[in-house]
Amino acid sequence: MRKFTITILAVIMILFQWTASATAVPADGKGNAPANGFLLSRENLDSDLDAFIEERKSGTAGVSFAVFDDGQLIIRKDYGHTDVENGILVDEDSVFEWGSVSKLLVWISAMQLYEEGKLDLNEDIENYLPEEFLKNKEFENKISFIDLMNHQAGFQETIYPVETTDPEVIQNNSLSKALISAMPPQIYEPGTVTAYSNWGTVLGAFVVENITGQEFAGYVHKNIFDRLGMKRTALLPDWSDNPWVKEKRAQMHSYSYFDTEKEDFGPNISNVLLYPAGAAAGTATDFYLFTEALIPGNSSRLFKDPGTLEALYEPTLYFSNSDKVRNAHGLWTLEYGNTVYGHAGNTIGFTSSLWIDKENRTAVAVMSNEQGEMAYNYGLHPLIFGQANLLAGGKAKDISGMYFPKRTYEKGFARIYKYISGLMPVSGTEDSRKFSLPGGAEIIQIDDHTYMQDSKNGLLFPVRLGEEGKLESFTSDYERFSFLELIFAWFLIIGTIVSLAAFLIRSVFLIIKRIRRKPSDLKKLLLSAGISLFSLALIVLWFNSGITRSVAVIQSAMIMVLGITPILQMIYSFKSDLKRSKARWFWAGLALTPLIAMVFMQSYSV
Repeated sequence: MRKFTITILAVIMILFQWTASATAVPADGKGNAPANGFLLSRENLDSDLDAFIEERKSGTAGVSFAVFDDGQLIIRKDYGHTDVENGILVDEDSVFEWGSVSKLLVWISAMQLYEEGKLDLNEDIENYLPEEFLKNKEFENKISFIDLMNHQAGFQETIYPVETTDPEVIQNNSLSKALISAMPPQIYEPGTVTAYSNWGTVLGAFVVENITGQEFAGYVHKNIFDRLGMKRTALLPDWSDNPWVKEKRAQMHSYSYFDTEKEDFGPNISNVLLYPAGAAAGTATDFYLFTEALIPGNSSRLFKDPGTLEALYEPTLYFSNSDKVRNAHGLWTLEYGNTVYGHAGNTIGFTSSLWIDKENRTAVAVMSNEQGEMAYNYGLHPLIFGQANLLAGGKAKDISGMYFPKRTYEKGFARIYKYISGLMPVSGTEDSRKFSLPGGAEIIQIDDHTYMQDSKNGLLFPVRLGEEGKLESFTSDYERFSFLELIFAWFLIIGTIVSLAAFLIRSVFLIIKRIRRKPSDLKKLLLSAGISLFSLALIVLWFNSGITRSVAVIQSAMIMVLGITPILQMIYSFKSDLKRSKARWFWAGLALTPLIAMVFMQSYSV
């Protein structure tokens, strides 16, 4: 509720600021000098990294990180605790979760099959799937495996739960079942919109299963883990494919850990049914073996042909009208001294990342038992890869406004989250080429169409101004909201809450009157109670993110039945309250608000 309230206040503040124009002045020419071609200097690096840890130790629960130079691991640091209260230190046996770095296992598997001639990355993936499996496909255009790698297959976020702690559900899980139970609609034409997709990645893993005839986890163990000597990494949702990992993971604690606020979540285990998208867990030693195998120029055991590793880094997606690489066969890019390639991952208690400068053959890999850890997962990057060009320039363009990620919901009851979650308010500053984001982050224009987002925690990535004002950001495109659409959506959200409160109070008042045997209108009571239930059911459906498909169908059916009550209330108001014109308009309008909200949010669609 606190987050919801803060979000409302933030949106109101941004909308208020949006109406005022930022004062534009010429850029002052100040900024960080470009450092393209940065070469890692080993001199004093070890002591510099120790100083880096020392500065952040009060806000560090547990972390392990490694630095690679010339393709080889040169420094490894293990710091902090796997269990702070009991003083258990991070060591080589500590088990961390990979999160979304697990997705690289899907893309590498696909490149192995491509190398063997078993998978055409540009072919329609339906040729590798059971007939009519993609019941959610809305566009006639084919979906290629490259589309999956680029997160451009067009699928919206899945509404239904993809994590569980129920052993029976986990035991009976399969990729086919998990994909069907969480199947989202396709809302974009393939190849046109970048919108990060867990479901799309797992669809790619299911393609691997169908080609090889093997369970995906089994394929990965044989063709990736075993080849690299990764004996202490698991992939299945409950990590049952490696009992040692499962036991050690149960001993790990996860944290929210800052200088002033620290919270221990305990083991904090939640099993990912769409496991190829983010369930891998293992030791940092294994993680570093994996990282090393991905550095170009190394004699990789992942592929029979060394050229396949080079092909992995070939661009598959550029920023619009630009030679800047955005994605290379599932590897995202960030900008520092050079473009670096890799992936990051977050689970409910862990954060991991690996990033590689293929030109200089340097890399950094990080594993942490903290939620959303940034200081190491990105803060190390300028030290290892060099500083990016943050010199403001180009013909100034005003990109201020309220943006929403295209990684969102456009169909189904969860569409409400488009208006309350993941919003990116961009505000102008005194410098017409610099824009501010919440939390102190900045977007800095560096040429006519290219911007750099500096998150002030080491995370730097390009933002490209695309067609019709669309911003192409890290893992998702962003589109500017229509001012009227946003105002209308928030009017309906708040109106539904007000409607619930008003009709609930009215119902209680009328019930008390009947108890006291005072005259009261039974029709008015029934209508008020019906609208109260309708508004409540709508709000519960909107904000219950853990709802299953079957429950959503039942709730939606109930809402559709109760949806008649606002219409009956409107008829009743105009027939029975003719002498009280203000009252009839008030109650009729208040009753219709949640009904309009239901239609607007498409809450009837499951």
